[in-house]
This record gives sequence, C-alpha cells and structure tokens, in this order.
Amino acid sequence: MKRPLHLFACLIPLVASGCKDEVAPDPKTPASSVTAPDAAAGKTPAVETPKAPDSVDPSALPAGPDAPPKVVLGRIQTPVNAEVGQVVNVKEHFENGQLATERSERKEADGKYTRVGPMKAWYENGQLRCEGGYDERGKLTGHWRYYTETGMLLREGDFAEGQREGDWIEFHTNGQMRSSGLLHMGQAEGPWQYWHENGKPAAEGTYVNNLREGPWMFWDEQGVPDPARCGEYSKHNRIR
Repeated sequence: MKRPLHLFACLIPLVASGCKDEVAPDPKTPASSVTAPDAAAGKTPAVETPKAPDSVDPSALPAGPDAPPKVVLGRIQTPVNAEVGQVVNVKEHFENGQLATERSERKEADGKYTRVGPMKAWYENGQLRCEGGYDERGKLTGHWRYYTETGMLLREGDFAEGQREGDWIEFHTNGQMRSSGLLHMGQAEGPWQYWHENGKPAAEGTYVNNLREGPWMFWDEQGVPDPARCGEYSKHNRIR
C-alpha cells in the first residue's frame, strides 16, 4: 500500500519563500552497498541502494563484511581432496582463533570452487557479521541479514540472481529504523521511507527505476518540512 505524502505542508513555505532547488538532494542515486564475503582476500560484490536525504545518507552504514579478515589459518577445507561435483565445507579464522567465515563450495571440472548453500561470517569478537546463502551458480540468493559488531541488526532483505529483490529494511546503529522500501533487480521501485536516528521521519516518496518520481517530502530532525527539498520530482530532479 502506498503511504500518503503530505505535500501541501511543504509547498506552502516553498511558494512563500520563492526558494529555488539549490540544495536539492544529490542526483547521484546509488549511494551505499550491501556486500557479502566473496573470497579470503575480502573482495565483495556490491549491490547499490537508493540515496537517502543528505542527513541520513545510508552510505554511512557499515556494509557488512567489506574488508579482509586477518586470517592466519587460511582456507581449511573438508574434505581436502574433493571430487568434481563434490561439495566441501570451508572455514577461515582470525588470528585470535575466532571463526571468520564458514560456507559450502562445490568443486568444478576446471578445479575451481563455486559457493553454494548457506554461509555465515563473524567479527573478530565473535559476533555474527552476516548470514545468507548462494544459489547453484554462486550468486547471492534468499534472505540475508547484516549486523553490527555489537549484535544489532543493520539491514535485511532478499537476494535473487545476485541482486537485491523485494522488501529491504535498514536500521540506525541505535536500533531505530533507517529506511524501508522495495527493490527489483537491485533497483529501488515504488514507495520508500527514511527516518532520522531519533525516529522522526526524514523522507518519503516513490522511486521509478531507482530515480525519485512524483511528490517527495523531506523533514529535519525536529519534524519540520524542508521547503528546499520537498516537492515534485521527475527522473530524480525536482521540477517544482
């Protein structure tokens, strides 16, 4: 269900002040990434999400396991001498002995391995960092969750064919909701909402092909509409 946009509360001060769109949101929509462990070297696939208002830019959020863990034991594979098509268990550890990642991989005919099935990654302090899964082709699939080093949920949602698909939610590190909306093939579609860290609404509007479209509302942390930003948008640019 599309949420109502109280546009008139914003347009009245906009008309009265004659404000121009000089401080409109940055039109560069992709701003943050959601990542999953991709190799012992720490390389990760990036999946972009729509840019929120400047004051609640989701790029400030930790993006999951996006840096290589300090692995001292390297890759521990069981069984070591796998046959082609066989699925093995893979573990990596931090220098302190804490488990860093655990996943399954399938040996291919060329000797390489493809990630399949569930996986988990941890921080060095033992807290769960993320959990999700890979499909038969090694692409992210199913439901994924990402956490802070203290165990707080940061974001969660589904992947399909390696792209974010369906409803995704993100949280501030204090547990307050940060954003909520739908993605299709990694692109924002339909109604989205953003909140400030104090729980008050920050922005509300609709995306079409990952671009703002139609009426958008923006509020400051006190709940006051921002006349320089809210209004009618077309292809991510404010037109009135």
